[in-house]
Amino acid sequence: MCDITEKEWNQKYLPFYHNFSKYMINYIIPDVVAFYIANSYSRKCLCD
Repeated sequence: MCDITEKEWNQKYLPFYHNFSKYMINYIIPDVVAFYIANSYSRKCLCD
């Protein structure tokens, strides 16, 4: 396994991680939370 330079990290990999983070926050996490709430409601597991 070879090391990468700081320049390569900033140009190639850092934008990927920023895009992945934005995608998770905007699409995946809201869907998971909505599923959790809907599933809990349908099974009557939510507290008053």
